[in-house]
Amino acid sequence: MSVKQMALVWEHEFPHNKQSVMLALTDHANDLGEKMFPSVARLAWKTGYSSKQVSRIIKFLIDDKVLVKVRLHSRYRPNEYKVDWSRAVKKEDFISDKDREDKMSTLSDPRVDISNPRVDTTESTEPSLEPSFNNNDIGFSKVIKAYQSLSGLPISEFIYAELGALYDEISHSINDAPLAHPNKGIGSEEFLVRAIQRMGRNIEKPNINYLDKIVQSWLQDGVGAPPPGKRKRTAKKKQPNQLSEAMTTEELEEAMRSE
Repeated sequence: MSVKQMALVWEHEFPHNKQSVMLALTDHANDLGEKMFPSVARLAWKTGYSSKQVSRIIKFLIDDKVLVKVRLHSRYRPNEYKVDWSRAVKKEDFISDKDREDKMSTLSDPRVDISNPRVDTTESTEPSLEPSFNNNDIGFSKVIKAYQSLSGLPISEFIYAELGALYDEISHSINDAPLAHPNKGIGSEEFLVRAIQRMGRNIEKPNINYLDKIVQSWLQDGVGAPPPGKRKRTAKKKQPNQLSEAMTTEELEEAMRSE
């Protein structure tokens, strides 16, 4: 456990989901930010995310080059990671309300009312409680509405986070896809809304795990690919009866008698 490395997590810009996983990871680091090899299950237990979410967030951190995979997992040991802080964005220095008031009191303008400091419009240093996507994103709002209209119930925090993780994964995948891939040029919003609509046609009640299977299928084969359980099966060719083609029963008996 390195308190030094955990403190560095607070000093850098991370959305809430990445921040939670980084805190859980650096809890296992040495003071150099190395030798981190906790299991995904343990990270999921610490953060409260599912194992699937943790794996996705780790992938995003590796894509950001903040997290470096040092050694692949073996039978008895998980993947090993280290942190590259040079790739992370450092926060601006924290200014307390008192320091801000003191700074304002030095202004010589008598019209400045220091008893009622102006509201700070800069970005809050408090971590967001939402996943990494912008919850004001119009596209993601349409995704939420599509899922909610299908379920007829309010969206739980778990479903909200899972949809956000899928939205992020789709965005990363489309950006990284080669130009010839059928998903190139399709927005994350359109992709996920169409996947939700496909899920509604295939099953009675929405199921986030089933939606994830559709998304993974479409990420690989393109939007509109056959959903899980609907893929075409190639008919097995009947094997010819080699005995009947080779000789008849009478011919076989005659051959045995001759021996």
